[in-house]
Amino acid sequence: MSKEEGKSKSQVKRELAEISALAKELVHERVIDLHDLPLEEDIIDAVLLGRRCQKGALKRQIKHIASMLTEIDEVALCETITRLKQPHVRQVDAEHKLETFRDRLMAEDVEVIAELMNVYNNFDRQHVNQLVRNAIKEKKAEKPPKYYRQIFQYLKKLEPRDES
Repeated sequence: MSKEEGKSKSQVKRELAEISALAKELVHERVIDLHDLPLEEDIIDAVLLGRRCQKGALKRQIKHIASMLTEIDEVALCETITRLKQPHVRQVDAEHKLETFRDRLMAEDVEVIAELMNVYNNFDRQHVNQLVRNAIKEKKAEKPPKYYRQIFQYLKKLEPRDES
């Protein structure tokens, strides 16, 4: 038997499927920098090549990357990828929360102003009300959403209150 001695055929297949999924994630994940991962240069080059491939060539390149990944510590690589992706996930969640606040402002939800005043230190109620009025006017006039975007940018600049 090979180095996989003592493992069932099903276990070996599962491990190869996991490595293949990891290779696919490396090719498709563009948020993290490959040089931040514990990878050798030849693997990084193969992943970069895979990002330029399409269809059949992409499938072959992913298989090639997977075969290269069998030689490295898969667990350490997965942990590093997870750690590097977390700030991005938090940022996306925060932006979704701001978009929800903006949509509630545009829907003229009366409770959202009080909620924003509780969440953010430097919230300027008058300024936001003016932006919302202007955004509603431009929407009715079917103009480009300048003030709509300004609401989001304003909310993005606000400092959250300390929760202590």
